[in-house]
Amino acid sequence: MNVGENVAFGLRRRGHNKADMNKRVSAILERVDLGGFEDKKIDQLSGGQKQRVAIARCLVLELTVLLLDEPLGALDLKLREQMKVELKKLQAKVGTTFVYITHDQSEALAMSDKIVVMSAGEVEQIGPPDEVYNTPHSEFVATFLGASNLLPAKVVGRDDKGVTLGTPEFGKVHVPAARATTLGDADTAQLMIRAENLHLSAGNDPEAAAKAVVEAVDYQGQLARYFVRVGDTQLQAINMISGRPFADGDTVSIRLNPEDCSALPQKAG
Repeated sequence: MNVGENVAFGLRRRGHNKADMNKRVSAILERVDLGGFEDKKIDQLSGGQKQRVAIARCLVLELTVLLLDEPLGALDLKLREQMKVELKKLQAKVGTTFVYITHDQSEALAMSDKIVVMSAGEVEQIGPPDEVYNTPHSEFVATFLGASNLLPAKVVGRDDKGVTLGTPEFGKVHVPAARATTLGDADTAQLMIRAENLHLSAGNDPEAAAKAVVEAVDYQGQLARYFVRVGDTQLQAINMISGRPFADGDTVSIRLNPEDCSALPQKAG
């Protein structure tokens, strides 16, 4: 089938007449920026255009919800990045609710108005992307979305502004109340620090929370993921590179901002 026949498939199954089908197909193809493509063969289209034809075939039925199950999984990286932008623009243009299933965390964060994180069939957390990322409610969410460091900690103080955790690695860290909402009145916890919120520097930093030794470097161009050891604990830090990256064996200072940390319940068992 050509593009027009593909898009009209559901309408034909529903018994629409030809004139109505042609009108609705033309209208929906305009909305997905494929106006005039009705007679094109599918193998004449780019990967992104094929994906838009599939979306149009659903949207022409005037559905209230569209389910997309791993829609970009079979595409190469460059096309996947392009289609993320196109799908988000398309959803905003047509106004239909998209339920988008993905295991790609960057896709979920980049495309969603609301994220539902599930584990073993149970909902772990629901909320806007920035809220779910910055204030995870469980260890699963913290480790599934982004790179996190989780450190066992003791609760050594509480006040209206938050909770103070004691850790061997960084001493006392006062976590804001908004980032400790799931902790309850437990005496033990986990201190969660995103990898990008651990800032490494050379030399003696008077504001450093700890000293560390670089054990491995994952060079990523403008960024580097460092695996560093503080005492008996290995941590991850993702930093922008200014000059040369740190090398294995370098001693570095670690700075963290308590406002960027979260307190999570200690993992059961």
